[in-house]
Amino acid sequence: TRAWMRLHGEPPWEAFPKLLWKMRRRYGGFIAHLGVVLMVIGITGSSAYQQENQQTLKRGQSMSVGGYTLRYDNMRKFNDRNREVYTATMSVFKDDRYIGNINPERRFYINADQPTTEVSLMSSFWEDLYITMPVIAKGGEVTINATINPLIGWVWSGSVIMILGGFLAIIPRISRREVVRHAG
Repeated sequence: TRAWMRLHGEPPWEAFPKLLWKMRRRYGGFIAHLGVVLMVIGITGSSAYQQENQQTLKRGQSMSVGGYTLRYDNMRKFNDRNREVYTATMSVFKDDRYIGNINPERRFYINADQPTTEVSLMSSFWEDLYITMPVIAKGGEVTINATINPLIGWVWSGSVIMILGGFLAIIPRISRREVVRHAG
């Protein structure tokens, strides 16, 4: 970019996109490979540093996973079309600072014998917090499964960067002669 700036006397915000466009196959490949590297880092970090905890909680009790504290605040039951839904309200704290609520669900479908567990997700670029509620006891206790998957945002970002780099690399180069030949 510096060489292009010196050669053409342009500022960096003009020089960089022009250089990228002129040599799009080369830099598109570089960008696609950068995306692959980010994905590999994300997948490796997610699988190597995943943290998980499962506990049965009564209303008002808390559990910890990683730097998070999850407090079971309330249970709500309602009917929605063809299912009976139980939703737990959990307050989420990270390093003793409140960051929001999360609501895992347990659904019982009227026409099926198999209940389902709906994941509740709190996501950031650095990590994802997955909460499921696999068991609801008769006394109001709930079993909460909390999982921290670090670097999932890196996997998604790497995927997008890889696709953009691939598209940039495959854009065909049309010379002026070809434009004139097709126009005549």
